[in-house]
Amino acid sequence: MDTAVETWGLTKKGRSGTAVLDNVYLRVPAGKALGLLGPEGAGKTTLFKILLGLQKPTTGGGFCLGLDLVTESIFIRDRVTYAENKPHLYEYLIVQEMIDLTRKFYSHWNSAVADKYLDVFELPLRQKIKKLSLRRKQMLALILALAPEPDLLLLDEPAPSPAKESPGQEFFDTVTTEILNKGRTAVVAARRLDEIKMMASEVTLIYRGRTRGIFPLAEIEEKVKEEEIPSDAGQICPLYFPEPFEDPRKPDAQEPKNGEKPENLTILKEEKEEAETEPDPEEENT
Repeated sequence: MDTAVETWGLTKKGRSGTAVLDNVYLRVPAGKALGLLGPEGAGKTTLFKILLGLQKPTTGGGFCLGLDLVTESIFIRDRVTYAENKPHLYEYLIVQEMIDLTRKFYSHWNSAVADKYLDVFELPLRQKIKKLSLRRKQMLALILALAPEPDLLLLDEPAPSPAKESPGQEFFDTVTTEILNKGRTAVVAARRLDEIKMMASEVTLIYRGRTRGIFPLAEIEEKVKEEEIPSDAGQICPLYFPEPFEDPRKPDAQEPKNGEKPENLTILKEEKEEAETEPDPEEENT
């Protein structure tokens, strides 16, 4: 399989008609790490949730590891794992209980991998999760994502926490060892180019709900140097999405006619869109 993920015309809207994703075409080469660079609210988390089958697209479709995003999502979640900067863990459990609970959701679990990194990251099995530092919670979440030996790992802004709490290079080196060096695939979503360069050499841009291209990392770094701008997505993405760029999340300039509601409404953050969207029953069981 040459392609791990492929989507076409992928759009996600809430009840209000607000579009968080707008006509997304994405291709993720298999066996590599791809960076997904975009500012806050660009649609990165929503895209990951659709790839995991936790949300359904409004229109469009795609395949993840050869499986349909809508009709085969339960099989996707057995082969795709997810880790984020602020992990959603059960704070009242101890580390061992969190591991025992998570392994029940997967058909395959490599206990040797889990034990190895519990030792490397010095995570005490009897420690309450709520008493762990943010960095240790991040490392525990990574262990839970690696132990099923996924074919695809999704990393959602894994490193933007304060420096003393950031997982740092050790986090990305572990992903390289357990995922990339074994021929598996990873996608790392980030707001800054320096987070992506720790692991990926190719980048897709996401901006205002739309995606563009697969660019060599070196090309974007050269562009940043030429333009003399910071290496964050808020500065980089506008260079590749030239104006006039119609933001699908902004209201029309014209007043609605005959009492009709405008097609597009303003959204400030993805969290607002998620609050307006009814949870998928499958998400509650994941």
